[in-house]
Amino acid sequence: MKEALSSRERVACALRHQSPDRTPLFIKAEKEVWPALCDYLGLEDNEAVMQRLGVDIRTISPHYSGPALEWFEDGSFIDYMGHHRKIAEHPYGTYFEYAGFPLAEAQTVDDVYAHPWPQVDWWDVSHIADEIAALDRHGEYCLLYEAGAVFEPGWGLRGLERFLIDMARQPEIAQAIMTRWADFWIDLGRKVLEAADGRVDIAWTWDDVGTQGGPMISPRMWEKLVKPHHVRLNQALKQYGAKIMYHSCGSIRPFIDGFVDMGVEILNPLQPRAEGMDLKWIKATYGNRLSFHGGMDIQHTLPHGTVEDVAAEVCERIEVLGAGGGYILAPAHAFQADTPPENIVAMYDTARITPVPA
Repeated sequence: MKEALSSRERVACALRHQSPDRTPLFIKAEKEVWPALCDYLGLEDNEAVMQRLGVDIRTISPHYSGPALEWFEDGSFIDYMGHHRKIAEHPYGTYFEYAGFPLAEAQTVDDVYAHPWPQVDWWDVSHIADEIAALDRHGEYCLLYEAGAVFEPGWGLRGLERFLIDMARQPEIAQAIMTRWADFWIDLGRKVLEAADGRVDIAWTWDDVGTQGGPMISPRMWEKLVKPHHVRLNQALKQYGAKIMYHSCGSIRPFIDGFVDMGVEILNPLQPRAEGMDLKWIKATYGNRLSFHGGMDIQHTLPHGTVEDVAAEVCERIEVLGAGGGYILAPAHAFQADTPPENIVAMYDTARITPVPA
């Protein structure tokens, strides 16, 4: 029996590609999932749920303190990042979808820079030190900060079709938009990480560049236009000692070498049903250069499988991705609201008792 580690030690051990006492665990869930879990477990709040499940990672975030959101008569609004959103209902709850694209009519780089971009001083970090101290009173958790993206928020202002055309026909427009986003996230990241005083372990960046069936854009275009912004962002974040975790849903196998090259140390979310995402091959090919985070199927097993199906998949993921360390078990994106709470609990309960292969 291995000596029990603190949550922070457990994650650090796995990220050193050593076998921890058990597989580290992370949770991310849509807002409707949390009350269902509280009711199912008879617990009062999200933190109590995470403690019950054995989750090893906590997220710290700056607090928005900027201008009030701008709402329109049709019920849509401009969010904190300047995106035009609307509330879309579905059978299990709500999502925020795009209602329009504020930079859709931009014709020049000057138009891009004239846009009312979010300002770093709209986010307050004065609470972060006290928040970390409060978390550490429960045990030393691994701490994560969601540190930014450039491609997704870029097309979210321009429109996906226009943005992809820009990348091919007038890349200076796309480059100006992504440069502004990189500048913003670098400045905000410095502000957050300085307030955390070296206590943030993982900086989580993202940009979805895969679809279910293949890449969203060509790897060559990504390499030329998108990757340099992430290199710059990652370099800034690494100065504070944080490991870089990168998220892209979908079929991303053609990009993985580029992710490694731009300084990514942890790859998320390993969408197992996307084309080409053979987890055994990915572990065998990249397991000495990357750690992995995610992997649990949210498209079929978790929402539609039995408790036994979930437990079997947990064991298989730990056997494949956890061998020799280098794995944090989590859903392959956030738990969706159609996921039965008993399946979520089964996932974590099984993971806590499943030995990590040497």
